[in-house]
Amino acid sequence: MQISAAGNAYLQSSGLNTALLNSNPKRCARVLCRAVNLIYALSPLVEPYMPATAAAILTQLNAPARTVPEALSIDLLPGHALGKPAHLFKRIDEKMAEVWRAQFAGAKEEVVKVGTLD
Repeated sequence: MQISAAGNAYLQSSGLNTALLNSNPKRCARVLCRAVNLIYALSPLVEPYMPATAAAILTQLNAPARTVPEALSIDLLPGHALGKPAHLFKRIDEKMAEVWRAQFAGAKEEVVKVGTLD
């Protein structure tokens, strides 16, 4: 999650938007290349917890499955053809969030304080 947060902070600070594309297309291309490769590096990290999400990432990147890299690098080179973009996650309706909280919260047991052993 720290890698993801750092990547998100990078995207925010880079000002990735249409204005960047229009004013500085080379910088925009560099930012996009780094972002795509960061997402590619994250794909094997999320796979054990969210296998369908990892598969969707690879499909959208049009890239093969990979192992966890030892260092971040540019593996998907400029000119790589990406797949069709789609949302990875759907917004959770607040009504359903309450239903799922009640359904999956589990039993609420009192916390028992453990004393020290003498």
